Amino acid sequence: MKLTPGARFLAGVFGALSVPPIAAIIGKRLLEDRGIFFPAWAYVAVGILGWPAYATIRVLLKDINERRAAYVLGARVVPKVHGKLPGNLDILRQMMHNWRAGYPGKYQVHRSMAYYSSPVLGDGLSEVIEEKGPVFNMNVMFENLILTTYPEHLQIVLASDFQNYVKGSLPESLSTISLTQLSLGDRFQERMSSMLGVGVFNADGEMWKFHRQLTRPFFTRDRISHFELFDRHADTVMKLMKQRLKEGYPLDFQDVMARFTLDSAAEFLFGVNVHSLSATLPYPPNIARQIATGTETEATRKAQTFAKAFMEVQDVVATRERVGPLWPLLEILEDKSIAPMKIVNAFVEPIVAEAVSKKKAGRIDVKEKRDEIGDDETLLDHLVDLTDGRDTTSATLTFILYFLCIYPHVTARLREEILAKVGPTRRPTYDDIKDMKYLRAVINGAYVSPTVGIHR
Repeated sequence: MKLTPGARFLAGVFGALSVPPIAAIIGKRLLEDRGIFFPAWAYVAVGILGWPAYATIRVLLKDINERRAAYVLGARVVPKVHGKLPGNLDILRQMMHNWRAGYPGKYQVHRSMAYYSSPVLGDGLSEVIEEKGPVFNMNVMFENLILTTYPEHLQIVLASDFQNYVKGSLPESLSTISLTQLSLGDRFQERMSSMLGVGVFNADGEMWKFHRQLTRPFFTRDRISHFELFDRHADTVMKLMKQRLKEGYPLDFQDVMARFTLDSAAEFLFGVNVHSLSATLPYPPNIARQIATGTETEATRKAQTFAKAFMEVQDVVATRERVGPLWPLLEILEDKSIAPMKIVNAFVEPIVAEAVSKKKAGRIDVKEKRDEIGDDETLLDHLVDLTDGRDTTSATLTFILYFLCIYPHVTARLREEILAKVGPTRRPTYDDIKDMKYLRAVINGAYVSPTVGIHR
């Protein structure tokens, strides 16, 4: 029977917590054998306070080592945010509140354990930026959580010095190791592995290169020039939006983009259309229930179930990363990623099976090399990672529309460029996209609201 993350964590913690009491008992006997006696409360104090004292000393030594390393490199230590509770638990609480209940441009900011409303950019961090600067360490549960607003830093981490920012290495069997024994990078991989497996987003070294090679065929010029596919799904989106607006009701644009990218990605990557755009678009919660009706096919239902499950598992792993090393305590009774990942795998596995069977039958042209197609598990991880890329695309499109709404002069200039290069009806070509510099600038500008903001 496989233990839950919480059970494994508690087992490791119990072993560590038992060391001071056992040491106190052994020390008491050794001292008394030599005629040295202390009151019982002294040994009780050692047994109770031993672990907190050890943890405190460990945190202080970690801080000293970081300062020493910074001095040797001629650098400065990243400024730390100091909350009112140990381990910045109050800050963690605020981060979780902003994440679940916040809204872009309007977040509840935490000050002196009191909430007040303030218009800010990002997850309620504008005041922290004003105090600490553009780079700071949230230091949640004594674990470094460095946030930066410098694009140059992102370029270093994700491109120019990518190999230096590893995610760690997972043990062969996570069920036989305590989570307290994992290094910082290993912990990141462990938190994400239930969704990302050993895919490109959760791998280092040779495994990362392997998945990188596996991904390349999807992004050749021929593949990314499949504008007919995207144009067809975009037409469906426009029809749905016009229909909803004619009814006089608003629509959830983020939901529409999620459906659009799901249908497009499924057909682009897997060669199947899941028809999520065929399902009824959600109505505002104040609209009568009987209005929100429509036909739903089996394929549409599966696509909707898959999209919901994929969002759930993303929520699970994001919560793990935000909570830090104590995340297993939220999953004592069950691994919360298992149920949604069963749905995700059930959706993707038939596609994997079909691809593998075609390969074995020799109906697709592939090289029998490690950098082409691996076993079922590796291919499944690969497809889940690519589907995750679909999720970031939908969020980017949503952010672009949001910014176009609040910056009408940008909208006007972008429209002018598109009409000049492509016209009102013609489908764009690969060269058209390359020539539209302002379009590229608009897309890059939307990256100030990244959907993947965490990297180890």
